[in-house]
Amino acid sequence: MALIAAFALVFVGVTFSAAAGTVKVSGAIEVDGALPETRAIVMINGVGNDYAEERHITIGSGITPWDANIPEGTYTFGLMAPGAGIQTYYAGQPTQDDADPVVVGPDGLGHLDFDTIVSTGSSISGTVVDIGGMPVAGAYVQLDGVDRYTYSADDGTFSLVNLPLGSYVVSILVDDVPVGELSAEIPEDGTIVTDVTITTTVVPAPTETPSEPETTAPTEEPTLTASTPTISDTTPQVGQKLTVAPGSWTSGTAFAYEWLRGTTVVGKTSTYTPIASDLGKTLTVKVTGTKSGYTSVTKTSAATKPVAAGTLKTATPTISGTAKVGVKLTAKAGSWTSGTSLTYRWYASGKAISGATKSTFTPTATQLNKTLTVKVTGSRSGYTAVAKTSKATAKVKAGTLTSTPTPKISGTTKVGKTVTAKAGTWKPSGGKVTYQWYRGGSKISKATKSTYKLVSADKGRTIKVKVTYTKSGYTTVSKTSKATAKIS
Repeated sequence: MALIAAFALVFVGVTFSAAAGTVKVSGAIEVDGALPETRAIVMINGVGNDYAEERHITIGSGITPWDANIPEGTYTFGLMAPGAGIQTYYAGQPTQDDADPVVVGPDGLGHLDFDTIVSTGSSISGTVVDIGGMPVAGAYVQLDGVDRYTYSADDGTFSLVNLPLGSYVVSILVDDVPVGELSAEIPEDGTIVTDVTITTTVVPAPTETPSEPETTAPTEEPTLTASTPTISDTTPQVGQKLTVAPGSWTSGTAFAYEWLRGTTVVGKTSTYTPIASDLGKTLTVKVTGTKSGYTSVTKTSAATKPVAAGTLKTATPTISGTAKVGVKLTAKAGSWTSGTSLTYRWYASGKAISGATKSTFTPTATQLNKTLTVKVTGSRSGYTAVAKTSKATAKVKAGTLTSTPTPKISGTTKVGKTVTAKAGTWKPSGGKVTYQWYRGGSKISKATKSTYKLVSADKGRTIKVKVTYTKSGYTTVSKTSKATAKIS
């Protein structure tokens, strides 16, 4: 079962800090729902200046406070939690460029809400322990190829949420050294799997320090033969996996990796998939080689070109249902890149229909004899938005009335008396009801109201009434009552 958690970042006030020229911004991230603990980053970036700061915190259910000392000025605020697939900017914006600027001055801030919604979906969770069975805190846990990572908590537990079904490789590093790699699968055969748990021993238990130090003189360690690493694609895009090739090193060398956006570490395996935060920025990768008996060596690759916007996987939408007034139509968007937000716009013979912006639409009389299309626009932070339009439907036909009752005649069937036609309830409502009275099989001149006063000409004859219902956009229907007894 999917869990919905609402995150609210609330700025509770601003006061001057001890440092001259700065103010203290305090806030809290409130989680409404049972979200597992996960690492998060509060991102503060100056508008019109180069100020940038990241505050690393751990969020979970309840309220997590944070604070920062920043100069007075204008800023954007963002929240990123890679383990939960969360990235949002104030106020509810997908990217930093779209974020609403916030002015921080000596008079403080008002109340600001910073909301996002995350569905935990399927998850991979587990515990990192050493060979003695003791929990390991701070282990780096990453899903290769999907740019999801987190750190183990004090009790060794970790959780990666909001994952689509599929197969994953879980890499675990301690002190930047790879110590374990496991496979986990969330099946794609339709079986609902909401959690896959991994518990593994990956970290050697500490050994006792010898009671007496070695007395032999240290020998100088040889230096590893090393090459400058290269990145598989120097023109990266958001969502496209990158791979590092270490090059030629001394045989038997073990490698550790650090992918860098500027000076910020964003990945620690041999592959990395750029995310929205990388857009417009260059990437490098640092490779450290180690081998017993050798001095370790670190080499850094050349920087890539600035990361470009990703390309969404798209589909041409289709329309299901009959193009008929009063009959609901449904837009089928098809398969898009996971996490894509979709919007809808319906058109009648090429012109946008006011207010028709949902995945369903019910034609009205205005669309009669016109063709319909729907345009689906997909957007995701870090990707280029794409719009796809369906094929046109057949021309919209007139609707069919859903209730067409047979009228009834009430009253005394005697000359001089007035009889009344009961039209019943016609649907859809809002149409026009008209009447025509008949003597035998012939129309009675000017007898076109819901009541009719019987005259001498009716004596010995039967009377009936025909009710006609007309509504714009619908096929007109007439119903005739049963004939009365002969008029006395």
